[in-house]
Amino acid sequence: MSFYPFTELHEAIAAANAPPMAFQASIFTENLYTALDAAERLDASAVMVDDHTAFRTDWMPLGGASPATASAAFPRRCRR
Repeated sequence: MSFYPFTELHEAIAAANAPPMAFQASIFTENLYTALDAAERLDASAVMVDDHTAFRTDWMPLGGASPATASAAFPRRCRR
């Protein structure tokens, strides 16, 4: 897990969305509006608010929000 402090939300979201794969993301904030705005704009299957990304249950999505992450989670033979 990595923590990257930012002063501008749009910079943090751009950095988080930059890698080709993002299964989960977290945002730590005291402002509910900021959390909901970030969750809407982050390219991840799940966005945790004020919690770490190590949380996992069986019903959570396995693949990511983009085709690149779905390909990583499911080999081609499983996506037919």
